[in-house]
Amino acid sequence: MIHLKLRDPKNVRIAAKALDGAIVKPDGTLSFNQVVGERTVEGGYKDAYIIVNGQFVPGLAGGICQVSSTLYNTGLLANLTVTQRSNHDLAISYVPLGQDATVAYPDLDLKFLNTTGGYLLVRTKVSNNTITIELYGKVNPGQEVVITNSRESIIPFPEQKLVDETLAHGDSHVKQEGQPGYIVNSSRTIKVNGQVIKTESLKQSHYQPLPKIIAVGA
Repeated sequence: MIHLKLRDPKNVRIAAKALDGAIVKPDGTLSFNQVVGERTVEGGYKDAYIIVNGQFVPGLAGGICQVSSTLYNTGLLANLTVTQRSNHDLAISYVPLGQDATVAYPDLDLKFLNTTGGYLLVRTKVSNNTITIELYGKVNPGQEVVITNSRESIIPFPEQKLVDETLAHGDSHVKQEGQPGYIVNSSRTIKVNGQVIKTESLKQSHYQPLPKIIAVGA
């Protein structure tokens, strides 16, 4: 079970409701896009910020990656096999770096293979601007899952200056704060009754730097 404090809760509620009650058969695949479906205006989705080409811009159904990221962490802790997952282009703050999962219909998906040996039921709950996702199914007694992330490198952000004719000569102001980029290595360790059974590497995450943009007078 994973809890996440929300931003843009309207879109999150719609996606979470679509995901609630999904059933995955043994050796079946849980696909976020297949279950949630296409995000449309007719479906109630609104514009909110999304990441496109390394920039935060308004876009339809922005914010639902909070649902997919919560599902990703729930699946990791349930020891499901990850078959598709992509990190955001830019570093995000609502989950640890290396533990986010971005989605875009139809191709950019989050997928798990149900290797538990039994059926899985997905339940979601959104309340007080918090989303909770739980998986119900076959339990392995004594199993513990630990996720570890380490930053392999930090990529400094560049600085860009743009001429703004509305500013007086010599004046300047910051239009966008810079944000470093990161390369993050993640792993999952499986323990049973305190004994390490397996440690596996998860997909490496690459986050681009966000440039600092300074407007200067002509």
